[in-house]
Amino acid sequence: MDVTPTIIHATAQTTYRGLSRYKINERVTTNKSFTIASDPLVDWNPRSSAFDSDGVASKRITVVKDGIFTEYLGSQRFSHYLNVKPTGSVGATRLPPGAETEKKLLSDGVLEIVSFSSYSPNSLSGDFSAEVRLAYRHARGKRIPLNHVMFTGNVFKMLDAMRASNETIELDGYVGPRHVASTTARA
Repeated sequence: MDVTPTIIHATAQTTYRGLSRYKINERVTTNKSFTIASDPLVDWNPRSSAFDSDGVASKRITVVKDGIFTEYLGSQRFSHYLNVKPTGSVGATRLPPGAETEKKLLSDGVLEIVSFSSYSPNSLSGDFSAEVRLAYRHARGKRIPLNHVMFTGNVFKMLDAMRASNETIELDGYVGPRHVASTTARA
């Protein structure tokens, strides 16, 4: 399953194995506007599926709402172990649009990352390091191209300082803001 650390920690399987950092009704980030869902019912998205492999009907699950963990994502087996309802397939990661415009997020001093050579954060710790293939440094009203930049940080720490654009995009496995900014990662 190739999903983000924020979703992995919401699964019944990760919780059952004692590896999840989330607890129901507890804060997972100081960012009180952070909300994330798993949506397996996005039309034409490769991560969509009406049923999981056990025949459980899939449904959209908001796993973190306003920074609080609300519900497990779980197969029939691991949901049974935790005595919670199964939720069907894990789908596309869905984030709501943010409050800021793309133009405001891409202001002077910002590093806009366009593509990575490889970006695979550790699903349990959230730590990552990735070579940036193409990025732009925004300075004095100009967009200056950069490549061969190392980008490091922690997904969970980035959530605390995350800001998102109100412009949205749909990609393979993702529906949400076109641009997301955070001040905690290093490049």
